[in-house]
Amino acid sequence: GPAPEILPEIEGYRVLGSIGCGGMGTVWRARQLSTHREVALKLMTVRGPYPDKARARFEREVELTAKLDHPHISRIYDSGLCQGMCYYAMEFIDGMPLDRYVQRLALPVRGILALMRTVCHAVHYAHLHGIIHRDLKPANIMVGHDGQPHVLDFGLARSFLHEEEAVTISLEGEVAGTPAYMAPEQAIGRQDRIDTRTDVFSLGVILYQLLAGRPPHDL
Repeated sequence: GPAPEILPEIEGYRVLGSIGCGGMGTVWRARQLSTHREVALKLMTVRGPYPDKARARFEREVELTAKLDHPHISRIYDSGLCQGMCYYAMEFIDGMPLDRYVQRLALPVRGILALMRTVCHAVHYAHLHGIIHRDLKPANIMVGHDGQPHVLDFGLARSFLHEEEAVTISLEGEVAGTPAYMAPEQAIGRQDRIDTRTDVFSLGVILYQLLAGRPPHDL
């Protein structure tokens, strides 16, 4: 049979199983022992030639996301360093990605627009707090059992209120994000051109895909 899953050991948590992998690390379903609440635990894997920059980006991700307090943005509860791994615990949303949810329920246009309106309000809230997501895609928008969307993983976010500091963290010419949903300035690695409109572009691509059943670009 398949090899048993090797669960990481993080002090203060009981890891229950794997949720998936992202650009910066792995995500695990876990229980926080002090509060007994279920959380999504994100562990950073430091790869590539710039581990210090990667770690700085991870710490910034935690710092930025912790500032956000919105019902449609996944909350962050805790963060730390364990056995050389950075981690943080965020609200666990039990549900399915936005595109699967729309397909599964065969949502009519009005239902799709209502969902996207809520998502847009959440992203706008982040923008008002100086945070750009930079990796908006259906997989980063989970719809819970109550039918409410939640924006996850501000993992590629940076504060455009502290531009110089952000530029030193982003690796030069590095393209971070998911190509199908990327704005042109992001796809060509122009970090200096990225602003709130980058997220608006991605939201437009998502909406187009949900309404038309296919992406706007020939991939």
